[in-house]
Amino acid sequence: DVVLRYLRVRVGDIKGPNGMPRVLGDQTHALDLSGLNIVIDHCEFAYANDQLVNVYAQRGPESRTAVSFQWNYVYGGLTTSVHEGGNHSHAYALAGWGGASFHHNLTAFCLGRNPRVSGVTLDYRNNVLHYFWDSGYGDGTDDFLKLNYVASVLEHGQRREAFFDGMHFQCGQFYAVDNVVRNCRLKTSARILDV
Repeated sequence: DVVLRYLRVRVGDIKGPNGMPRVLGDQTHALDLSGLNIVIDHCEFAYANDQLVNVYAQRGPESRTAVSFQWNYVYGGLTTSVHEGGNHSHAYALAGWGGASFHHNLTAFCLGRNPRVSGVTLDYRNNVLHYFWDSGYGDGTDDFLKLNYVASVLEHGQRREAFFDGMHFQCGQFYAVDNVVRNCRLKTSARILDV
C-alpha cells in the first residue's frame, strides 16, 4: 500500500551531470507506477518528454494493479525535446491487468495519450482535459477495454472525441455520460464515444 501526496515532479529534458546519459536513455517520465493499492493525491507532474504518468502491470492477474489518481495537475508534455521519436508530448499510459480510477484531475497541454489504455479497467470521471490533440485511445486491436468516461470536460482540443482518436478500433464495454466539449475542432466522421 502506497500513498503519494503533495509532490511536485518537473522532469525536464536536460541530461545528467556533465552530459551523462539518463538511466532510461532519452525518454523521461514524471511518474512510473506498478502495484496494488496505490493512491496519488494532490500532486503535480510536468515537463517529461514521453508520457508524464505511466501505470504498468503485467498481463496476468498475479501482477494486477489498483491505482487511484485524484486531484492532480498533469501538464506540459515536452514537444520539441530529446525524445528519439521526435515530438512526443503525452500524458498517460495505462497498461496491464487491474483497475485505475482517475478523478478530479486537470490535464493540460499534452498533445496525445490522454490517456492510452491497454488492458486496465479505467474509471475516468470529473476530469478536465485542456488543449490536446489526441484525446485518448486503446493500445491495440486485440484489447477488450472496459471504460467509464463520466462528467469530464474537454476544451480547446483539435479533436472532438472523448476517447477514441479514430486510428484505433477496439471492442469492449463503454459507458459515457454527462461529458462536456467546449471550443474543440469538430470532426465530420462518426467516432466511438463521441461526446
